[in-house]
Amino acid sequence: RDVRVSLLVGAVGVVLAVALLISGVSAAYAAIPVATAGAVLLVLAGIFRFEVFVLTLIIVRAGADSLVDIGPLQVNAFLSILFLVFGLIWLAGSVRSECPKTITGAPSLLFFVAGFLSVLGAAQPMPTTIELLRVGSGLLMLEILQRLVRTRETLNRLLAALLLSAVVPIGLGLYQAATGSGLWVAGFVRVVGTFRHPVPYSIYLVIIILTIVALLPNVRTKLRIPLAIYAALAVVVLVSSLTRSAWMALALGIVVIAVLQSRWLIPLMVVVAIGAAVLSPNVMQRVTEMAEPGTSTVGDPTNSLTWRINYWKETLDLADGRTVTGIGMGMVQRSTPEEKAPHNDYLRVVVEGGVLALAGYIWLLVALVRLALKAVRDRGRLRGPPKGVAVGFVASLAALLLLGIVSNVISQVVLLWYVATIAALAAAAHHVAAEPEPVQREEALVGSND
Repeated sequence: RDVRVSLLVGAVGVVLAVALLISGVSAAYAAIPVATAGAVLLVLAGIFRFEVFVLTLIIVRAGADSLVDIGPLQVNAFLSILFLVFGLIWLAGSVRSECPKTITGAPSLLFFVAGFLSVLGAAQPMPTTIELLRVGSGLLMLEILQRLVRTRETLNRLLAALLLSAVVPIGLGLYQAATGSGLWVAGFVRVVGTFRHPVPYSIYLVIIILTIVALLPNVRTKLRIPLAIYAALAVVVLVSSLTRSAWMALALGIVVIAVLQSRWLIPLMVVVAIGAAVLSPNVMQRVTEMAEPGTSTVGDPTNSLTWRINYWKETLDLADGRTVTGIGMGMVQRSTPEEKAPHNDYLRVVVEGGVLALAGYIWLLVALVRLALKAVRDRGRLRGPPKGVAVGFVASLAALLLLGIVSNVISQVVLLWYVATIAALAAAAHHVAAEPEPVQREEALVGSND
């Protein structure tokens, strides 16, 4: 019955869209019936099939990131609001049913409360509130996924959703790389996939690549070649994004995976890095730029690191006299001539949210590190995908901690959702490690190491 209803709603949306296109309406407005049909299905799933609702959001969120508007509809805002509404309702029911607490629940709550306090004294309360809700949706996703995904079966379904989410972003990224139709940023045409900027796109790809690489030794032999090709294509578009911080983060994550389970990855990584530098002049130029002097003869920054250091100093000045509550979430880019986020999550938290927000944020990171340590200990008792996602989370967390120094991770809702996804996968793997080994049935992805 659910399938028939879904097909009927979807068919109606498609028919209306085709009719509008034939009548001469622009493609943006013709897409409204399809978007409406999708919205109706999401609402129905949120009411009757909450797990399907969440997994669908995980699958489509990365692919929808560049869809700012379809006619008058703001797609990303709609998805976030829809999730906040149904997520809070579901979480309230979960709390009443005395579902076990999560390791990140208390620090997430402290971080959100500190953000709320920053709104009270912000110069622009409305945009600060919106930014708080954006960050809050990421924290809510982290809490809900850990409560929702606690078994081997739900782990596999969430893992499948994560991998499916990258199909459209990687596919569009490959098209942009082949046609040179990316986004002009910092003097280069850079691949952005379905994202609006190469940096969040590359961070998302780092998560996907590290997850797949960690999975490879832990799946059936027949799945290794398709997954390896998938990862290789993701590496191609990551290189084409020309994002040096993501390259370094990926290298760190690969080293972590090599230490934990696959030593052969280090020489392979070196070969790929050399090949990328030799085959792509843009890659070589991006690397050599880092060796340029920090400032020009007139004192202007000549590389991104120098610019970041100067901007960090400018950002810190904004916190003068507001160290307790901060200047308000998202206010740095509204308070500087550059109109940019700080490119440093730790600095951003303390300037915009004050010391209370910094305490909550550090506590949250400590909780994630504790989860990673559990994953390291559990990997000896795990097999199949649970072991892969445990190792992948450790590698991804190391990469994200590095990226937080030079990038804006917490300001990107799409990234927060996928950070929540890999954390929930690791938490579920910890629960699986405590379960007795399945005797009669083997999971779909689990196989021998032959």
